[in-house]
Amino acid sequence: MRTTQLECFASVACHRSFTKAAEELHIAQPAVSQQIQALEQELGFKLFDRTHQEVVLTRAGRSYYPNALSVLEELEAARDMGRAIAQGYSGELSFGVFGSSQSSDMQAIKQFHHEHPGVRLRFRRAFSKEQRKQLVAGQFDTCFTAVGSICDDERIAVAGRRSNKPFLLVHQSHPLASKSSIRAEELIRYTNIFAAHDGRDAESVIPPVLGDAAPESILFAEDQDIAWLMMRLGLGVQLVPESVVSFKQEDVHALEIEGITWSLETAWVYLKDNENPALKAFVDLLDGEGL
Repeated sequence: MRTTQLECFASVACHRSFTKAAEELHIAQPAVSQQIQALEQELGFKLFDRTHQEVVLTRAGRSYYPNALSVLEELEAARDMGRAIAQGYSGELSFGVFGSSQSSDMQAIKQFHHEHPGVRLRFRRAFSKEQRKQLVAGQFDTCFTAVGSICDDERIAVAGRRSNKPFLLVHQSHPLASKSSIRAEELIRYTNIFAAHDGRDAESVIPPVLGDAAPESILFAEDQDIAWLMMRLGLGVQLVPESVVSFKQEDVHALEIEGITWSLETAWVYLKDNENPALKAFVDLLDGEGL
């Protein structure tokens, strides 16, 4: 049974005319008759009684008509769903997220969800040292990361790339909470907390950021959430990229660090051979809006 046969049957039943059905379907009248005959042969019963004045459904045709309409409606719904998936307006998109405090660039996800509400979003913890392995294994479609060795992989593409100046986060009870900025050389007096990015050790990242201003006593945290907690407990201050600042808690104060030229490059990464239409729509959003 072909879709064309059901479409011809439904149209003839609606208009009670082969001619009007042919006009509606933009095909020749003999073609409509052939489709109806083929359907009747397949079903094993007549669908219409034909007279000189009109075409009317047989008793069997009247019983079959609602089922034919139901099938056609389901097929149209399936077509609509297929078009939506192809255009990235439906389906599923999964994200790798490295800690709640690094959810700063979730603004892109928020906008994507607003523009594509039919796409189901899934989130999975993406540990910095495991991001490449998790991405290649298909555990998520894309993740936000510091630009580094992961971007050197020929299988991986980059979108939404941008530079972030380093900022200092302190708890509101910290002496620095009353300041809007701090010079890099002043940081030598404070203990810093830093969460590793892209599998690199924090010890190898802090020197290029602070240079001679790096304090001798540094507390290192492998996870952003741990660093966030330690900072809020008053155990130190936290060095973060600029993109994190807008998502800080109310009891946290951000200071711009003066005298530093270093910046952290961040981006969304994904596999080049990932054909998920929803991912393509997300990448188009990143590239088009400069998020």
